[in-house]
Amino acid sequence: MKYMKTFCLVALGFAPGALIADTSVFELDLGVAQDWRSGNALNSSGTGRELDEFTLGRVGGMAAFQFEGGFTLQGGFAFDHSFAKTTIDGFIPTNDTYAAGRQFNLQAGQHFDGYYLGAFVAAGRVAFNPWDDVQDADFKSYGLQLGWYGEDWSVSGTLGVLDSDADDPETLANAVLFDAHASYAVDDATSLNFFLSFADGEQDLDSGSAPDPVKVLSVGAEFERVLRHTARSSTSAYAGMSVISVKETSSSSFTDRVEDSVLSAGIRIQFGAAGVGQADRIKSPPLPEMLRILGAVPAVD
Repeated sequence: MKYMKTFCLVALGFAPGALIADTSVFELDLGVAQDWRSGNALNSSGTGRELDEFTLGRVGGMAAFQFEGGFTLQGGFAFDHSFAKTTIDGFIPTNDTYAAGRQFNLQAGQHFDGYYLGAFVAAGRVAFNPWDDVQDADFKSYGLQLGWYGEDWSVSGTLGVLDSDADDPETLANAVLFDAHASYAVDDATSLNFFLSFADGEQDLDSGSAPDPVKVLSVGAEFERVLRHTARSSTSAYAGMSVISVKETSSSSFTDRVEDSVLSAGIRIQFGAAGVGQADRIKSPPLPEMLRILGAVPAVD
C-alpha cells in the first residue's frame, strides 16, 4: 500500500510514549449502514450498472492517551465492507459502487483549558469495481484541528488536504478538506452529534482533457444513548443520518450530480470514561468521514 510504510514508521515512533500516559480512553465501534444513491449521473454512462442501494458494515476503533500537561496522542482505524451485489441478473457486472475501505489515522495535540490545538495524518485504501482493481485507490490526508469545549458541549474544526492515487483515477484527488463537528450532551447518558464536511478537488486525472473539478458536501446528525456503564466503561447504541452530495463539472461544462443518503446504526464500547461526553476532554476531535466521501465520488463520472 503506497502510503502505509511511512504511516507505520510514524506510529511506531509514537508507541513508547503511550506507555507513560496519565489517562487513556479506548473505543470499539461496530456499525451497519444503508446507502440510497440518486442523481442525474447515476447510470448515465459506461457499460456497468451503478447500484442505487447497498448495505455497508463497519468496524472501527481508537486509542487516546493524554499526558501530564494535556498533550494528547491518538490512533484510530476503520474498516468498511459493502454487501452490494457484484452482478445484475447473474451476469451484468455492477460498476462504480463502493466495495470496501480501510483507514488508519494518527492525531496529536494539546488540550488547554477549554481548547484543543493539534494535527492529524491519515492513510488508507478504497475499492470499487468488483471485477478489477484499476479504480481502487490509495489515499492520504493531513492537516490541522481546533476544538472548543464547554460544560456539556464541544465544537471542533478540521482543515487539511486529501489526495488519492489509482491506475484509473476516478475518486477524489488533490482536494482541500474542511470539516466541522458539534456535540451536545443532553445528560450523562445521551448526546447529539452534528457534522458538516466539504471537499474541493479533482477527478479523472488521466482524461485527455483537464481533470474534472469535483465538490463534495456531507452533512449529518447522530443520536447516542448509553445502555450500560460502570465507573470506567460504557456501552452505547447510536443511530444517524447523513447525506453526501457530489457535484462534478465536466470538460463540456455540464454538471453531474450524485447524492448518497446514508442511514446508520451501531454499538460503541468505550473504556476509560463512563459518560458520553466525558471522553471529549481526553480524545482528539473527530476526523472527516473520508472513506464514505471517497466511496461516493466515482459514480458521478
